[in-house]
Amino acid sequence: MALGPGRAGGAALFGCFLLIVLARPGAMGFGDVRLAGLVGGVLGYVSWSAVIVGGFGAFVLGAAVGSGSSPWGAAAARPPCPSAPS
Repeated sequence: MALGPGRAGGAALFGCFLLIVLARPGAMGFGDVRLAGLVGGVLGYVSWSAVIVGGFGAFVLGAAVGSGSSPWGAAAARPPCPSAPS
């Protein structure tokens, strides 16, 4: 069983999310970065296209949930919800 693609996918998503955290520290926490590495490892074992779709899918799903709750004032009523444990 070759684990190389899984490790590479995990490192790729971990690195991308780490760059986001370093560029804008308040945007997300380090728990999101660690979760991205784990998810990237699993998706990398499947295929590189799964890594790309999974990485972008996280942002799309987060944007949909965030924009869906904002018209009714639910987003302003409570603190921001983290994407992963910190």
